[in-house]
Amino acid sequence: MIALVARQPILDKNLNIFSYELLFRGKDSESFNGEQATAQVIMNTLESIGFTNLTEGQPAFINFTAELLKQGIPDLLAP
Repeated sequence: MIALVARQPILDKNLNIFSYELLFRGKDSESFNGEQATAQVIMNTLESIGFTNLTEGQPAFINFTAELLKQGIPDLLAP
């Protein structure tokens, strides 16, 4: 299965890009649970694309499930 990362712009009140939300997308994405989808977003962003390339230097948001938050956020992704 090919997993993809999508970025959705988050705009400010003047319609300028403030940040991006990074999203998991793939042909069979409905078969992934929240933890798997988040892991794919992180892996694809950091290993294949590059965070700076994907976000063009803007902040980015990634959805985390409650379970992943309980496990702790890696230092690399800390707010």
